[in-house]
Amino acid sequence: MNWDDIAGHEQLKTLLKESISGNRISHAQLFTGAYGYGTLPLAIAFAKEILSRENPAAASKVDTFNHLDLHFTFPFFKQDKNSVSIPFQKDFRELMIQNPYANADDWSRILQSENKKLTIYAEEVDALTSKFSLKSFEGGSKILIVWQADRMNTDAANKFLKFLEEPPENTFIILTAEHTDAMLQTILSRTQIVEVPRIDDEALKSYLQREHEISPDLLQSILIEAQGNANTAAQLARSEDPDTEFESYFIMWVREAFQVK
Repeated sequence: MNWDDIAGHEQLKTLLKESISGNRISHAQLFTGAYGYGTLPLAIAFAKEILSRENPAAASKVDTFNHLDLHFTFPFFKQDKNSVSIPFQKDFRELMIQNPYANADDWSRILQSENKKLTIYAEEVDALTSKFSLKSFEGGSKILIVWQADRMNTDAANKFLKFLEEPPENTFIILTAEHTDAMLQTILSRTQIVEVPRIDDEALKSYLQREHEISPDLLQSILIEAQGNANTAAQLARSEDPDTEFESYFIMWVREAFQVK
């Protein structure tokens, strides 16, 4: 994830890069806003900038999500009483590659969680605390990105607060959240909050033109409906794609054929 890959937010991206070059990085930051505004892409690009300045070779490892000192956690459902994210890490990496603007509903569909509640559990925080107590694998900083930090349950949030208060040396923690009112106030008070606004229409227009083939009239309609949300805009663009439309009709036809039989 490069800065240029992120739709809009030019001023914010400049401020984030300057905080790194000026060595003014808070050990804990919270990117807050709708996921379609780009909180996760910004968090990944920020982490990449930190690691790449320490070692330029880190950039390619971050791009493939193979950097040993960049860790991710996110909400998931218990699987056979398992309360850690390991079984879902591959799915999450694929999500980041395919759609870093994805929201909670997109993630739930990928996991096929149905009515299961997606949560970050206390056992996951214990596992992270243990992992970050180890030395850096690549000799530099260690970074944790928490996606949907507002999905921690109470026990997890209390343990995570202690992790924030006593972070291991050379550790940076980057949280993303859409609903900060669901988070502990004590966690919020210990992070530097970065408010991520909606993407301006011109930037979103450029992003859509780069990623999709869209007629000018349709593009304008999408911009009006998306309201600065790249995930919503991409979904609308895909729904108008002839191949996508054909696929939907084909699936419908197959289902109807089986029902007739």
